[in-house]
Amino acid sequence: MNAGALDDTATGAGASNVVLDALRAAAHEGNAEEAIARVLEGARDAVGAERAFLVEEGEEDGPPHVLGMASLRAGESHPSGTAARRLLVSGRADLADSPSVRALDLRAVLGAPLPRLTWRRRALIVDSRSVPVPGTGDLEAFASLLALVARALPARPLRTPEGWVGTSPAYRALLAQIASVAASTLPVVISGESGTGKEGVARRIHLGGPRASLPFVAVNCAALPEALLEGELFGTVRGAYTGADRDRPGLFAAADGGTLFLDEIGDMPLPMQAKLLRVLQEGRVRALGAAAERPVHARILAATHGDLRRACGEGRFRHDLLYRLAVLEVHVPPLRERVADLSSLVPFLLDKLAASGGVPWCRSSPEAMEVLRAHRWPGNVRELESVLARGALRARRGVLQPEHLALTPPPSPPVDFGSEGDEPLESAMIRAALAASSGSRTLAAARIGWTRQKLRRRMLALGIEKG
Repeated sequence: MNAGALDDTATGAGASNVVLDALRAAAHEGNAEEAIARVLEGARDAVGAERAFLVEEGEEDGPPHVLGMASLRAGESHPSGTAARRLLVSGRADLADSPSVRALDLRAVLGAPLPRLTWRRRALIVDSRSVPVPGTGDLEAFASLLALVARALPARPLRTPEGWVGTSPAYRALLAQIASVAASTLPVVISGESGTGKEGVARRIHLGGPRASLPFVAVNCAALPEALLEGELFGTVRGAYTGADRDRPGLFAAADGGTLFLDEIGDMPLPMQAKLLRVLQEGRVRALGAAAERPVHARILAATHGDLRRACGEGRFRHDLLYRLAVLEVHVPPLRERVADLSSLVPFLLDKLAASGGVPWCRSSPEAMEVLRAHRWPGNVRELESVLARGALRARRGVLQPEHLALTPPPSPPVDFGSEGDEPLESAMIRAALAASSGSRTLAAARIGWTRQKLRRRMLALGIEKG
């Protein structure tokens, strides 16, 4: 914490009393926003400043989000963006010259980071045009109180630099896993089904750690034969083999100091696994055809769509390499386990597809969202993006309907005509589809292969009531 131009003259007892008053106020407030405002007022008054803000880091390179404010000045709803960003990144607020500091005519800035109870960094920042002010107070206590109160804020879609969005418990648990391993430099194994975004997880781990400004290098171990993979990873010297007309440093050297991401590590041939193990143990690589080794200091992140422990039991993966790689582990949940995220993920992907220039912009109808939520998504987010791209090309008037998605409906139970054998086959088919879809016309139409409008027309013609 850095007081900038603020003087520390407040007594500990006085600051403690203000903290207690704010705590009592927060405990009696009916909602999180009001409670945050009361705590911010206490922090502002304890310091003797003019404004207090609860800020949260924004999207990549974007301005911080203001989650709460208590100000004695009207019409100014944002702190200095420069001071807030520095506080969120370093834990220290200062008065470094910037356009926002000059525009606000700030003479004093003070801040304290909140304890990490959420994925995004949050901080308490206070400022003033007056110098000096009565004192710093106990901002760490207010920050801790804010961290607890702010947990009750409504869930806001979370987006990483790779464009993930979501609010589901499974998604938040994933972000918590990433946060817990990002600050380390130990190896990580990232597991998950194909299409879940394991490389995006690896990039998020890299960007959230101490090596964020250093290289992130990725290679798919299943995409290259063993002979080429060795040279790609370790490098080659000129003349090492026919066609090697110059020295190539290799990906370990390219990632030196940063992060090397080994995708589909489970498909790496056993001889290459032994060579990789030696590099991890010794911290040195020998390029193909080289006489000497060179040290490397890259953090290793590895991803797999399979079960590496089962592969060890089947003799397809080395136990010792697994122990070396799986010091930390992150599991990426499949899309079917976070269906609640579709409400924010679908609009995001539709906007992304439209921004690419090859797909017209459209929005999803409630009926289309119902079909999307019912799908099992074996291809996960990758499949979802493909389905939305096809659907957007078919959509008319900018609205995505179920018939535009071309999704295979979930398997329905066998039709049991029972005592309805005297009814027309079409009527029995509709009733069975409605029963299998819990009365949903949208899903029933998808099971039959009709549009929702056609199903409705046939139900009216046959006198069938919904459900």
